[in-house]
Amino acid sequence: MKKILLIADSNMSLSGVPVVFMSIVRQLNKDYQFDIIVLKDNDMYFEKEFISYGGKVYRFNCPKPDNFFKKFFWLTTKYYKRVKRFLKDNINLKEYSAIHSFHEGFSYPFIKEAKKAGVQKRILHICSAKSAYPQNKTFSQSMFNWYQKKAMKCCTNIAFVSQKSLELNNYKNKGVVLYNIYDENTFGIITECKHNSLVLTQIATFSSRKNQLFSLAVIKEIKKEYPDVILNIVGAEIEQGYLQKMKDYIDENNLQDNIKFLGNKIDRTELNEETSFMLYPSTMESFGLILIESQACGIHCFANIDIPNDADMGNTDFIELDVNLWANKIINYFKTNGNQRKKPINKDKFSCEQFINTLRYLYNS
Repeated sequence: MKKILLIADSNMSLSGVPVVFMSIVRQLNKDYQFDIIVLKDNDMYFEKEFISYGGKVYRFNCPKPDNFFKKFFWLTTKYYKRVKRFLKDNINLKEYSAIHSFHEGFSYPFIKEAKKAGVQKRILHICSAKSAYPQNKTFSQSMFNWYQKKAMKCCTNIAFVSQKSLELNNYKNKGVVLYNIYDENTFGIITECKHNSLVLTQIATFSSRKNQLFSLAVIKEIKKEYPDVILNIVGAEIEQGYLQKMKDYIDENNLQDNIKFLGNKIDRTELNEETSFMLYPSTMESFGLILIESQACGIHCFANIDIPNDADMGNTDFIELDVNLWANKIINYFKTNGNQRKKPINKDKFSCEQFINTLRYLYNS
């Protein structure tokens, strides 16, 4: 059995990237043995399940300094040496037929050492918006881009989660689009809404990029016509101070009765039954898995026009980020369609079969 070495983005938490690599392990563990290197072990939600498939979990911790100049020195000298020493002491890279890294901007030492060891397939998986849409606004971002480009040059294939992110990078000869799949057992059935009220939901970590403050402003406008409108907010804070900004806005605009904070551990089936429409106003996304999951259940979505429209299953309005425009679109759609569900289209490109076939190609070609 061929062995594949995965490099985690950080840990094995119940979050975006771990959900992706666990989907891979679940589908292909009978054909490949997967081992994984985690960069943090502060949240290992999937560890027991991963080990149950016969894989090993290796912990590598090399904390980055906070000071920028120290971080640059760390990245160009100490980090590479630590990775090299860790691999030499713990892992025989020659046993693996492929290395599949989700560590994006900091994958280079792992991929470089794999190449030196003769690993034939070296795959860099671009999942995050930061990596999918390279920017050069700051010196720190430029450094990140530089190190990621070194990894891109050293790998044999690059998996992008949308066509747009592939086109924005100059590695089309190595690039392949690998759409994230959704759990068909959870989201494969049309979920009828249990009520006739207007209830909106946003699922995302609390941050400027996920843009919950925009959603609150939209609710403020919708409330003028539908005083009982509800916004379910699902997630947890990752940007310090952002949750307080949300709470301040709610208090200042008397939205206390319209907003529900549901945490980040919820029953999605029950939530979908209570949701009229899904909001997705993120300022930047590499793909938009929540859109796929929601549309698969028949839920209509409203998303920022800048999000890749690969995620459209015929049930999403992509709208520029204007509060009044969003409010009017939602109100008019609700007046016309109520909470009626709509059968999704283009499901095949997000199918498990398509996902597996692309991975087999990456691991074996």
